[in-house]
Amino acid sequence: MILKYHRSSTNNSSYVCFACRISIRAIKGLAFRLPMPSCPECGQPCEDIGDRCPVPPKNKTAQWQALQQDYCQLQRRIAAAYQQWRTGLQHAIERHLQQATHLGLSEIVRQDTLWQAACTALPKLPLAYFMPFHHDWLYHADAQAANSCIGTPCDKAAKLQALPANKDRQSRIDELLHDHNSLHIYDMFGQLRYSNWQNPDSPIGGERFFRRHMEGSYSDFFAKRGF
Repeated sequence: MILKYHRSSTNNSSYVCFACRISIRAIKGLAFRLPMPSCPECGQPCEDIGDRCPVPPKNKTAQWQALQQDYCQLQRRIAAAYQQWRTGLQHAIERHLQQATHLGLSEIVRQDTLWQAACTALPKLPLAYFMPFHHDWLYHADAQAANSCIGTPCDKAAKLQALPANKDRQSRIDELLHDHNSLHIYDMFGQLRYSNWQNPDSPIGGERFFRRHMEGSYSDFFAKRGF
């Protein structure tokens, strides 16, 4: 799967107040750690439009209205896609947990229980909602939230089983079967990674767990920025 994201050439973003038609420059990604900059005129929080979107002159009312319309429309699309992804993920985890329980796969059951806790803790809106122009968040909006081959034969493990025995063979077979039966999450907005990996109290902390069980995801958007 090919990941697509914007490569930014600067460390600053434009933050705008649509009501006052004012733009200020500040460090990029304040939504991660700090309150958004306030408008110097009305004092309300500004909106982050990234570093690639041209800011109209203050006297160009129609251009400001068009920019605000595009911004709000993209926010609504992101919110709708996020809700669809989160609902699909919840259902996928429930189905997978039932299968793992039926097959007696205790380690997979434990993992799925952690995924349930992480999914339940997700916020109502993703960070992408507050920075819609930073990234093509909807590039894979129709992708499945998760997938697994649980309950089906693992060809790789079968081929390895047919080889002569050695001290590493069984551990490799166990690893292949574990990955084969695990639920692999498509973290479309990087929100699971951000909400849980960075939280020391998260039920699923740890870089290894995320890298092993999340595939082709926009989590890399956060990883490449040090989050």
